[in-house]
Amino acid sequence: MSAVSILVPTYNRVAYLKDCLDSLLATTVPCEIIVADNASTDGTEALMATYTDARIRYVRHATNLGPFGNYNFLLQAATQEYLCLFGDDDIALPGCFEAKLAILETNPQVDGAYTTTRILDEDGNLALGSRVQGVPDCSYVSGRDEFAHLIINCCLSWQTLVFRRALYDRHGGIKEGADGLVACDWDYLIEISRQRQFAFLMEPTVGVRIHAASTSMLQTRVTGRLVKDMLTLWRKWLLESDDLPVITDGTWKSMGRMITYGVESCYGDDPARQQAFLRSLSGLQHQYRQRMDGAFDQHRKQWLPDAADLDVEGRPIFRRDLAPLALDTQRQVQFFHHPTWSATAWQEALKGYLLAFTVKDDVEFLLWHDPAQAVTIEAAGERVEAVIATLGLDPDMTADVQLISEPLDLPGLAALYATMHVIVPAGDPQQVDRGTKVGVAVMTRLEPDVWRRVAARFLPAPPA
Repeated sequence: MSAVSILVPTYNRVAYLKDCLDSLLATTVPCEIIVADNASTDGTEALMATYTDARIRYVRHATNLGPFGNYNFLLQAATQEYLCLFGDDDIALPGCFEAKLAILETNPQVDGAYTTTRILDEDGNLALGSRVQGVPDCSYVSGRDEFAHLIINCCLSWQTLVFRRALYDRHGGIKEGADGLVACDWDYLIEISRQRQFAFLMEPTVGVRIHAASTSMLQTRVTGRLVKDMLTLWRKWLLESDDLPVITDGTWKSMGRMITYGVESCYGDDPARQQAFLRSLSGLQHQYRQRMDGAFDQHRKQWLPDAADLDVEGRPIFRRDLAPLALDTQRQVQFFHHPTWSATAWQEALKGYLLAFTVKDDVEFLLWHDPAQAVTIEAAGERVEAVIATLGLDPDMTADVQLISEPLDLPGLAALYATMHVIVPAGDPQQVDRGTKVGVAVMTRLEPDVWRRVAARFLPAPPA
């Protein structure tokens, strides 16, 4: 079996370090235990002088490197196939490393193995602790998208993770955060988990000590960095990274819940601050969607260079969230058809509409003149009047029909689609496609009762 480098960064934790090291020395796997003392002033050096076990290597820094500088020193100093960064105030429970190394040895596709924890109080008592968002509820060997869960919340406890040295060789050490980022370790976990396979054991292997002097508690909650770091990391990995990770609406909702939790943890009951952070998250989500759409559209332009209905950037001209076109009239329900004047489909659509409604109904049927078809607006109007006449209807009693005379380019036509309540393709597949892409209702049948049922969706309910 390959050996593991157990890496213990320490600073002024002499009160807990002995318990930590004694628990680590109980392991039966081949290992080296490297303790990197970040210039402690509390007697740590004297404690380390009492250990003679050959597996322990003690290094004392002349000056403090900072927490992540010390982590990176240890990662670089490690000599074994597997690595584990272990807290100097935590303890390894019996069997902490044996199963993890066995999984890694027999499953080459797995890059890391981690487990649940127990909470260790200042007196050394072990408790279950609260459930952490994103921690699995069953054991597994590969198959889970760790990145998708870690991007929401740091649901993997560093102390429990044993990972291949190859991950460190590939990614390097922990990056010191910009913008005051404190959660650099969370950032690193997100980085090394991307497109990697991990294993998880639903059993505790580490007692994680919770106490007032905990570095993470002091730095993230007291300073408010917990919630600020969430937004910083989400922006980095979803907007700024070279990767284009795909996350779902459910993930965004979970991120919103984490923001709410983070604000409460850092600031207490502060609705105004909570809403401000949630607005920031909403803005980030909007930018993410724009980024993903833009990246896809660039590919689409390469795949379909001659495709219709795409703008110069490869983005669909007919799409959701278009600004509507300003019209002079505004009925309760607006139906639209783009007629081909030389065909008869528009006439069948118009007949169905006229038989379904009367002048009393708050509806209108809009037909685009489309000057490119070389039919004058006067001639188009005469054709509409002829259809009314064939039905034997009184023009003064018919439902409203409008001819849109404005010349429109394709984006203008798309904006017109976005203005309508219902698109009436009358068998034209292009109008079906465009209406569907814009996200408005598309009516595929022309019987009068169908027109009335569709209109009823948009009309106010009659008084009881």
